[in-house]
Amino acid sequence: MTVENNVVLYVFSDEYKEAKGIYEDMEISDFFNYYIESVIESVEKHYTIYERIEYHYENIGLLMEFYKKHRIESDLEIDRFLEIYNEIAPDKLFYERIEVDEDNQQVVTDFIFEYGIAKYKKHKDEDLLPKVEVIWDRPNKDSLILNEYQKDVEKIVEYILIQEIDRVYKDYCAEQLLFEKDYYLKDLLTCANKINDFRYEQLEALTDLQKIYNEEFEFTENEIIVNLSSVG
Repeated sequence: MTVENNVVLYVFSDEYKEAKGIYEDMEISDFFNYYIESVIESVEKHYTIYERIEYHYENIGLLMEFYKKHRIESDLEIDRFLEIYNEIAPDKLFYERIEVDEDNQQVVTDFIFEYGIAKYKKHKDEDLLPKVEVIWDRPNKDSLILNEYQKDVEKIVEYILIQEIDRVYKDYCAEQLLFEKDYYLKDLLTCANKINDFRYEQLEALTDLQKIYNEEFEFTENEIIVNLSSVG
């Protein structure tokens, strides 16, 4: 369901406030099916046939009314489902209904899975994207502070690599480049190749660059410092 450019999401959490699932209303069938199958499996595993008949089969029968149910008429149906489910499930579930801008849906979903619905509600009007700050203490230059979203950290890595490789070629003669700085340059270029390699996380390229640079300038005041931050 969308309201203008908003998407309605149902956030399901356990009693410890950990997000267990986030669904659009058109995906509620997936939610129903998964948790019905899970609770049936749990009951069959942990209870005797007598206990199942005596205490559980009635509620399971009520839950089956929701099995493969493709759409809901109102949130009351979710209320009813959870009322029955929580009677027999070992881990209780609770939900909240939120509306988010569809352009921010993935950001919100990632944030809730990482930090929970309570923290999202507290910070929902803020910029939720995690950020990175890099303090670059450079030889013979003023320190530089670079800020970027973590998802765009390759911009920082590319900038430092371009500046540093350019500096090395300017500061050293051909003989020095060949015999003194060859390993350093190779390491920098290896780091550059990681930026566009899907097998590596972008932050991994940054931490590799930090390690390479700081080892090169060990025993000096030049270094790269990386600070990661998130909302709250």
